[in-house]
Amino acid sequence: MKVRALVFFNHPAYEFLAENAIRSFVNWHPDIKIHVFTDKTCAEKFRLLPPGVQKTIHAEHLMRSENLDKLIILGADTIVTGRLDEFLNSDEDILHTLDYWGKHPLGYDSPQVNADVVCINNVEAIQYINQLALKAAGPYYEQGSQNMALYGMPKVMPIDANLRDMRPHTFQQLEKEKETDVKNHILENGDRFTHKIIDSYETGVVYNARSKQLLDEKDSQESFERNIKNFKVEDGGKLFTQDGRHIKVFHFCEGIGARRTNANFRSVVEKYLNWFNPETVDFFTGICKCSNIIKERKYPKWRLEDKFEFDEYTLHIAEQAGAEVRTKAENNK
Repeated sequence: MKVRALVFFNHPAYEFLAENAIRSFVNWHPDIKIHVFTDKTCAEKFRLLPPGVQKTIHAEHLMRSENLDKLIILGADTIVTGRLDEFLNSDEDILHTLDYWGKHPLGYDSPQVNADVVCINNVEAIQYINQLALKAAGPYYEQGSQNMALYGMPKVMPIDANLRDMRPHTFQQLEKEKETDVKNHILENGDRFTHKIIDSYETGVVYNARSKQLLDEKDSQESFERNIKNFKVEDGGKLFTQDGRHIKVFHFCEGIGARRTNANFRSVVEKYLNWFNPETVDFFTGICKCSNIIKERKYPKWRLEDKFEFDEYTLHIAEQAGAEVRTKAENNK
């Protein structure tokens, strides 16, 4: 079986986070080659797409070009804290991991899955996710489409605020057309693929955001801080939540890329760095081979930080790729 992993980031501010995603994955999986797509190596024709869609389109291209049987996809803001056996030993087309406990934004009576930690065992399945992401568009893109692939037509169709800003006089008709297009695509393709959520509570493992929550706990900064500070290392070098679940992947998972300024981006990252207790820090650096930013609890300046604010760099790259960047006021003229 040909197995690979992929880490993607489209902004240089993520570079130091991504280094830990890469180092920790390689530490636990020296037998699996990892591919890294960055803001420098992202194909130019994809740069106008949302970051998550860039990631999954690169994933599809990698699976096809390398003829892969299995691809593990990791966000740049993850730390791998154990061998991912649940991914490696399962063969359903899409292996999902859970987002926070709480109400599903698309109206399903089922838990939301998160697109930053996922395993694909069928290239046609990632193609389906990409097709749905482009049809359904914002605000959830590839995460919304992954949930639609799992659960079917959403009960609440996502509303794209950007579409309303860019097309203030025609957005209602466009949203109606989008809903019809998405529904037809799901009806035509939705039953083709098999699925498995690999880190439900009863499995005793965590691959995503729920390491920061106890069972059915509301997501809040207070609960995140309390639970992270209570992580523990046991059983000869395994990371556990305070209620005994084995953490296989830690996901910062707080919309870090939605920050508008460098100060806001850094404050979110360093908040987490300062929540890690000394035992967890030693585990990350000593066992998972993470870099010293974990121990120093400071996030370095990213290249060009003195030239650009966080969002300014994003707009700069978009303009370089051919986008016409317009303000909301300009769109309303």
